[in-house]
Amino acid sequence: MVKPIIAITMGDPAGSGPEISLKALRNESVSSRARLILIGDMKVFKRALEIVGASGLSFLRITSPDQAMDTPKVINIIDLDNVDLAKLVYGKPSSLG
Repeated sequence: MVKPIIAITMGDPAGSGPEISLKALRNESVSSRARLILIGDMKVFKRALEIVGASGLSFLRITSPDQAMDTPKVINIIDLDNVDLAKLVYGKPSSLG
């Protein structure tokens, strides 16, 4: 059976959205039902991965939903590469959100 594709946006890069998204992807009851794709800045998601302590996961940069893999421990991401981490103040709302 081909699983449906669900895309999850990052939300505000300075908020908790990136961490919550990654926690959802780690949840087997979620990942077993759909091919999941994150949409946002990969640098922000990599930082969030460190925060949630999710080891053993890797990112797969894709450019279109049809490239999404259904592979355990691989996170499909459409990398917008639109956040300058040096200017990001965590916990403070930003215009990128």
